Amino acid sequence: MSMDALEALVEGPRARGAFVLRLELDSDWSIRVADESLLTVMPVQAGSCTVTTEWAAAHASAGDVVVVRGPGAYSVASDPDRPPDFIIEPNQVCIDVDGNRLVESMRRGIRTWGTTAEGVDRILVGTYARPLEVGRLLVELLPRNAEVTQARDRIQSVESGAARGGTL
Repeated sequence: MSMDALEALVEGPRARGAFVLRLELDSDWSIRVADESLLTVMPVQAGSCTVTTEWAAAHASAGDVVVVRGPGAYSVASDPDRPPDFIIEPNQVCIDVDGNRLVESMRRGIRTWGTTAEGVDRILVGTYARPLEVGRLLVELLPRNAEVTQARDRIQSVESGAARGGTL
């Protein structure tokens, strides 16, 4: 039995092995991400941010999900015109603009990183660095620019359907 293209798409991509953390940031911040990852998924839990790639900029607020296809560099910031305060390099090495490593000074707990323990802006980050971690077909189907999905409406819709006995 051979799989058709749709079956391959549904069965093939398995996102495993993500680097995951929660960003907790006060207002007025900017992060330049140059980690060369293939795919990054960022659900915004609180506040907002603007993600700027080589091709486009996308604003996201609490409840939105930003998807960025790599491996190109991009910025995540409270203000898209703000210069970077921090730089994320390959292997998730974080430095300030002077090249100082920020591993300990920005750690705010288990898988939590930022300028404060409870930031105005809170973003979950899932980064897939290698092709084995996320299906190559999935990555190739995504657009090159940052995409924002307003997940809160879809989540409410799914929850409503499940409450009425609908299938997911």
